[in-house]
Amino acid sequence: MQCFVTKMVELFIAKTTKNSTKVAETVTLGPVLQREPYRKLLSGFIRDFDEVRILDVNLLQGLVQLVQSASPGFLISDNLVKVLSVLRTHLEGTHQHSSENLCHLTLAKEEH
Repeated sequence: MQCFVTKMVELFIAKTTKNSTKVAETVTLGPVLQREPYRKLLSGFIRDFDEVRILDVNLLQGLVQLVQSASPGFLISDNLVKVLSVLRTHLEGTHQHSSENLCHLTLAKEEH
């Protein structure tokens, strides 16, 4: 079973388009992943979220859910620094745009 969920994570990371369904399905795997596949998935989410020009709420929600579902010892301080850094960047870039996006970012920061 672990091999199957690890393969799903690898396929998700390799895909360039990540719609809400793909994000939701993949994030549900977070609690059952072993440490290395979890860390790869988290890094992929951070990278993807950092690379989007406009706020992708699906990736944001997936990132938050993934962090919340981390098993003890899976997260290191560097992970949280990177997450907060990309959230800050998007928050700064969003302040002139949609108040809905600002609300999503604020809620994400509060959940950490």
